[in-house]
Amino acid sequence: MLCKPSKYCKDMAEKLPSETLHEIFEHLVQSNHDIDNLSHLLYPCLLVNRSWCVDMMKVLWSRPFHFLKKNSSKLIQVYLDGLSKEERIDLIKVGINISDTASKMLFDYMSFLKDLNFELIYIASQSWVDLYSNEDDENDMKFSKNDIMEQQTFALAKGLCKAFLSRCGKLKCLDLSRTMKPMIPNHYLSIIKLPFAKEAFSQLKEFKFTARDLDIDILQDILKCCNSIRSLNMFSTPFSTDSLMEQDVDQRIDSLCTFLSSQRKVKQLTLHVEFRNPASSKIAPIIPSIGQIDSLNWIKFFSIDFKSVTAGDIIEALSNVQTLLFEGCTLTLTDRRLHRAKFHRLTKIAFYRFKFSLDVMNDLIVGCEETLQEIQMRGTISDNLTDVNKRVRLISMFTSCSKLEHLEFHSSLFSLGTSSEIIDELGEAIPPSLLKFYVDCKFSPQELDAFLEKCRANLQCLALDTDVKTTDEILAIARKYATSKKSLKKLILAGLGEQSINSSKELEATRRMIKVDNTNYYTKSLTIWD
Repeated sequence: MLCKPSKYCKDMAEKLPSETLHEIFEHLVQSNHDIDNLSHLLYPCLLVNRSWCVDMMKVLWSRPFHFLKKNSSKLIQVYLDGLSKEERIDLIKVGINISDTASKMLFDYMSFLKDLNFELIYIASQSWVDLYSNEDDENDMKFSKNDIMEQQTFALAKGLCKAFLSRCGKLKCLDLSRTMKPMIPNHYLSIIKLPFAKEAFSQLKEFKFTARDLDIDILQDILKCCNSIRSLNMFSTPFSTDSLMEQDVDQRIDSLCTFLSSQRKVKQLTLHVEFRNPASSKIAPIIPSIGQIDSLNWIKFFSIDFKSVTAGDIIEALSNVQTLLFEGCTLTLTDRRLHRAKFHRLTKIAFYRFKFSLDVMNDLIVGCEETLQEIQMRGTISDNLTDVNKRVRLISMFTSCSKLEHLEFHSSLFSLGTSSEIIDELGEAIPPSLLKFYVDCKFSPQELDAFLEKCRANLQCLALDTDVKTTDEILAIARKYATSKKSLKKLILAGLGEQSINSSKELEATRRMIKVDNTNYYTKSLTIWD
């Protein structure tokens, strides 16, 4: 139930400066992803006074397409109502069915926009066209109805973007990715060249980009607009050697390298550049270009085959990063330079769906053993060795990490041996500094008990695979460990599927001592991948 703010609240509210209110409202919006809950939370803020109302409207309309995805056509209608007569005429010319008379609005909603996401605007425009297009439209060219609606959708989305850029001032985020609508034609990138674009993009803090075959022009145009980007997410569909000449590929890689090396303020980078053979060796010059971004402290490589790149190349280029993530990547080459190459500040490293050689893994981990605090390891080993040799070499790498606090070891994809062999050697290898340990092996209660007896660390969080048959015994062992070490705060049981353990007496007894969660399966840990 909503209530009006008290007089005391109103008096206090009037003393808060607008900048403080704006920060508070932004925090509320960013930390609440439930739209219904958010509306109940924010509605009273609109009733306090005009200052609160204006600040709240600025926050909500800074990225409205993120908040209202189900009924996004309503957003389009609000924006259309606020268009000038000249802006309306441009849309009417391409068949958009709107009045040529501007409406009077309470707020200039377009001026509040700070996050321009073309894909969401396109989807909302498509919904609006579906609702309001004229079924009786005639056209001399005899285009199909779908073709007409597609043209109108693009024209509407581009027309709104043009209006946004002319009114919004300085944008914070520009998102040109195509996650939900990959078939949006590449010419949508022409919004970069719209009037007022250079001014609107001049202080971008976040840029997300998807292009087919890494369109050269957009990188050059963005480079002309700004060099203040803090977060950069670049996703490219595969280079096709059938449609591109070798010279074209080289030219586009040069453009990407120039763009990356010019972004001196980027702190966070996600990069996906996929090549089809034989062009995959072209990834090599990109790595040193990234190394020129001195401000970089977080990087994620996604689905990259580092065919001609060695572990040494990566360490030398990224020696000052703090977080290094590999997802869906392949890296198998090493070299002798690694005796000199070190990560100076790396605290987090993760390998997810990763194909690697043991030499590469050893080089990367040894290269940061003095600073490394978190590891997630899930993938396949490319070496042609016995399971015993793979297991011994891999597990021994953890021993030297004297500051390691968080380890996620997913052994199901490795086929390294029996659970008994793995747990026994892990118990000896885990450093005393470890606080959180995740492993997806299914251990018998006896194996788990032996592991905890051997483990030198005082674990605060333990996550492991289990099943309903052994759950009660696992819980009893966890209580025993929590009583003796007095460190365990949380137990996570994975692999139970839809089975519930909420009625277990053992669970009730355990929950009186520690927090217990159960989940269907492991996913990427947010503590590392955030």
